[in-house]
Amino acid sequence: MKILITGSSGLIASAIIPFLEADGHIIRGFDIRPSPSGNNTSFIAEDITDSKARQNAIKDIDGVIHLAAVSRVLDAEQDPAKCFDINVKGTMSVLSDLAKLDNPPWVIYGSSREVYGFASTMPVSEEQSLKPVNIYAESKVASESLIRNYARLTNRPAIILRFSNVYGSIHDHATRVIPAFVRASVTGNEIRIDGEDHTFDFTHVDDIARTIRASVEHIEDGTLAGIETMNVVSGKGTTLKQLANLVKSISGAEIPITRGIPRNFDVDHFIGDPSHLEDMLGICCDTPLSTGIERLMNDFRASINIRDITATHIKTSHKLVPAAMQEASL
Repeated sequence: MKILITGSSGLIASAIIPFLEADGHIIRGFDIRPSPSGNNTSFIAEDITDSKARQNAIKDIDGVIHLAAVSRVLDAEQDPAKCFDINVKGTMSVLSDLAKLDNPPWVIYGSSREVYGFASTMPVSEEQSLKPVNIYAESKVASESLIRNYARLTNRPAIILRFSNVYGSIHDHATRVIPAFVRASVTGNEIRIDGEDHTFDFTHVDDIARTIRASVEHIEDGTLAGIETMNVVSGKGTTLKQLANLVKSISGAEIPITRGIPRNFDVDHFIGDPSHLEDMLGICCDTPLSTGIERLMNDFRASINIRDITATHIKTSHKLVPAAMQEASL
């Protein structure tokens, strides 16, 4: 199949493209920037809000994996207009273009656990009410509705995948909690925790890639023909204090820790229910957190000179890395 991936240079897309190409699919990437990993197969460097670029991108496409977004909670809070322009208007424009095609493609959409807000019970299942508490989450709720409307209008399959605290690449945003902790362990810098008891369901990007691959397979063989929404989660919760101790244990380094005041727009407790994902796709997000962190730590050590990390990524020596800035976007 010919598959368009929007946001093709991001964390998740960079992980899934090799899998899909190995399966024989032809991938067309669409992003405003090249992939940091160097994978730019059939790459279109344009903004999702550019009408002409979208028209070129969707030609002869069988399916779309829509991942393009303002993907950080903090960025959305600082620029709500841009968030809605890309996440909601951009999604609406893409779907409108797709719906006009003679043979509209299927769609897989990358959403977020942020849509649940402060859930009343845990683990959180897909049936729980959506109660967004920040701009980013509101944009995801709106986009999910657009995806469902598209599927009903075109009678094409649509899968909404709600990701939770995805990690696993050195190219991830430096302020996301696991990259920040791991980078601190490699560079010897301090980290700041804004809420030791804050609990998250961390999910390795390889598990996300396997989920998307299985979704494509199920659409291809007709197993999934309607609209499905699934949590892509491990079902295990880890506090920031436990995470810091785990990173320290794996690294063997004594990482100085400071404590700060939590932000007022973060959902600070989440554990997802993975049972629907397992029932529908047979996928378990089972990469152990310790394994994922160790791999990420080794990747940092192997590919980046420690002195360069300090100069390029941290900008100033002995600066605190804001490791509590959890971006629950993915």
